[in-house]
Amino acid sequence: STVQLHEQPKIETQLPTPPEPVTTPEAPPSPSQPFHMIPEPSSEIPAYSGYTFWSSDFHISPIADLKDIFAQFKMDVIDQSLSGHCKIMKPPTCQKGLKVLNQKNGIELDTRKKNGCPNNVKRDFFNAYKDDKPFKNVDAF
Repeated sequence: STVQLHEQPKIETQLPTPPEPVTTPEAPPSPSQPFHMIPEPSSEIPAYSGYTFWSSDFHISPIADLKDIFAQFKMDVIDQSLSGHCKIMKPPTCQKGLKVLNQKNGIELDTRKKNGCPNNVKRDFFNAYKDDKPFKNVDAF
């Protein structure tokens, strides 16, 4: 007996052609053409003169590092340190004339007192500084 093998039909596989793009990509801007237009300074919006940060912290090193970095960008730091080590900084960064906060209530905000609530210190701080002229010029804390 003879076994006959049937040949498999050849199937030609052809990948579909990708569709043409709907729009052609824009040419990149020439070196003389800016990527975006910066509006002219307006009398309504003050020109950038750097930000002012307020720090009343118990750690002298992190804010010292930030002061070095921020100085490159014309940013000021009002450093009212509550740290016991503020005297070793040159110049010393110990708080002067700071209202409400001090080394005793600055970390725990009086929560160790009987029925102590941090909201009391927060409220006192707000009331002490809400009309303070230098404080109104601070951008971040």
